[in-house]
Amino acid sequence: MDIDLHCHAKLSKGSSFNIKHFLKIKKSALRNGLQAIALTEHFDTNRFTEIYEVLEQHYQYQNDYFNIEGLKVFCGMEVDIKEGGHVLLIGKREDVLSLHKELSPFLAGNTYPSLEYLTEEANKREMIKIGAHPLRNDNPLGKLPDTLLKKLDFLELNGKDIKKSSCVFQLAERLDLPVVAGSDTHLWLQVGCVRNRLDKDCTTVSQIKAALEEGKYDTCITSGINIKLSCAKIAKKILKKLSARNRTDVFNHNN
Repeated sequence: MDIDLHCHAKLSKGSSFNIKHFLKIKKSALRNGLQAIALTEHFDTNRFTEIYEVLEQHYQYQNDYFNIEGLKVFCGMEVDIKEGGHVLLIGKREDVLSLHKELSPFLAGNTYPSLEYLTEEANKREMIKIGAHPLRNDNPLGKLPDTLLKKLDFLELNGKDIKKSSCVFQLAERLDLPVVAGSDTHLWLQVGCVRNRLDKDCTTVSQIKAALEEGKYDTCITSGINIKLSCAKIAKKILKKLSARNRTDVFNHNN
């Protein structure tokens, strides 16, 4: 089973959830040979729970995933931490929503949870804990003390930071943590540009975690990844500008 462990449902935190946009990601995922993705939207995105409300209205949730026209969509979220950096958490739908509710005081207070607190809450729910893009300049998760980083299950080989892959593997070796792949896609152009090829089909989060912990997978980088990333970056900028312009036009019309 090929799975991308870092996918966003929306173009940006401030944008609304658009099912048509997400279905383009789904279509691209299937076209590029993925059987599954983890939906890891930012926990502080605009109307986070609306994403799951819409999916529940249209698609069947079975085992631990939504079956969206043949693509397994596992649930999760990306959380900013107080020390700096992001953590991906993947779990059952009810656990993702439960943890999001638990984190609501941090949203209201405009602060972020500590890594220790976040991992403790994730462990209660038996969620997968991944250190996202650990060497990204503006989110230096990899600069945290080893004792904190070892609370994670995995480090991420992020599609957008593929040029730092050797450094990520070096950090992972120092921490004795496995490396898993996630594209960090917000747009259909880049979904699956990096992926995990599990040696068997998985239908639950616990099965995925076991396969990753036991090393029963390969980390794959698709050919032409740099072209895909460049095109996605340009397209995202254009779409964000168009979205902002449309919001301004609506405001002016209403006033």
